[in-house]
Amino acid sequence: MIKKIQTAKNPAKAEGAATTQAALIVTPEQFHKEASIVLKAMGQKLHDHWYGYDNYTSAWEGRNDKKGGFYYRLAHQLNLTVYPEYWNIPGRMDAVFYKNRCRHANQNEYYQYAEFFSLVIEHENNAATSCEEMNKLSVVNAPLKVLFTYPRQPGIEWQPTCEDLRKKYAEQLDIHADVYKALGGKCDFPGKQEHMAVFGYYEEKEKRLRWEYFIYRKGKFVAFP
Repeated sequence: MIKKIQTAKNPAKAEGAATTQAALIVTPEQFHKEASIVLKAMGQKLHDHWYGYDNYTSAWEGRNDKKGGFYYRLAHQLNLTVYPEYWNIPGRMDAVFYKNRCRHANQNEYYQYAEFFSLVIEHENNAATSCEEMNKLSVVNAPLKVLFTYPRQPGIEWQPTCEDLRKKYAEQLDIHADVYKALGGKCDFPGKQEHMAVFGYYEEKEKRLRWEYFIYRKGKFVAFP
């Protein structure tokens, strides 16, 4: 268990375990840096597919070109493996990123089960239903969980505003924190479990998508970094 790293009696063993721990965890700072690089590189592609729902989603998932999809590019930057649509059932997670495969979960070598989630991402085109995705993220155990969506902007005025979404997401996490406390446990977010929201804005004139990052701090989502 990772918690045992600090109590290891052998210094060499402790150092190796700490290195393993660092390789498993994706920090908000690391995610922001690497995601920004990938999104910038994919700027033209995402812009060109903006009005095609299936094509735009495919650009994220890499359905027709895995190496060209956002998830796979980000996994490469983070030196992790990505599994899109993890647990291929209703309610599945859009993408989980992990370092090691759990070989004890299933004896069939062709099945993939993550040993530990380093990063979980949900991508929701419809901001009006994105609270459902934040709910999903709030009950998943991972050091970093990120939701991508698209608030109100020219052309989609019916969508909730950035401020509305940030408030609703925070309320969602507050509810889960209260549940943990009611059960006698300790809520470990923010802290060991971080939550981020990334909002995309289509800019026709500049022919690009602009991205804003937010992180959950003290009961609300604030600008990051």
